[in-house]
Amino acid sequence: MGSAISPGAASFIVATQTVFAAGLAWVLRQERGGVFTLSGTLLGLVGTGIISLGMPGETHLGPGALLVLLAAACSGTTFVLQRPLACRYGAAKAAGWPLIVGALLLAPWLPTGLRQAAAAPQAIAAIAFLALGAGVLGYACWMVALAGLGASRAANFLFLMAPLATVLAIPINGHVPPPTTILGGAATLAGVWIVHRAYRRAPATDLESR
Repeated sequence: MGSAISPGAASFIVATQTVFAAGLAWVLRQERGGVFTLSGTLLGLVGTGIISLGMPGETHLGPGALLVLLAAACSGTTFVLQRPLACRYGAAKAAGWPLIVGALLLAPWLPTGLRQAAAAPQAIAAIAFLALGAGVLGYACWMVALAGLGASRAANFLFLMAPLATVLAIPINGHVPPPTTILGGAATLAGVWIVHRAYRRAPATDLESR
């Protein structure tokens, strides 16, 4: 299948962004790190992996898997770098500038995108939701969480995307999750809970107390 990678494998690799964020934050001594934090993060990653195995289609890795892993590493690194900016300049500025710069970098493809949107008017509503909802609103909420919780802890909550998508697929698509997906969701929730409890019990660092 060339450089293709299955959705299940891609979702699992993308989830490693949390591991990259937690590891880099610990190396830079920005945030707390301990046995419970590491255990919860790894448990969440395992749960995501189990969920990805239950996705439709064959789970396989192609040459494109390296690109997905690189994207996850860049994403996790960005979480750590953005946290001090969000604390210093506020969530609005920290979220707005990356969106503006990203829009400028994508500007060369704008004419093609407009032509494609005009050819499929039924997709305009979906595009508007992705841009305003998942894009602007979602990114702004993420910056607030990043400033308040820290990169490692906030990124850990991203593990909840797979269980939430599984739950939403039941009424929207009528897809009943298999037992493996339920097991993976339970493991993911347990991992997030362990990390959350670990952060509540550990003393705050200077950066986290700002």
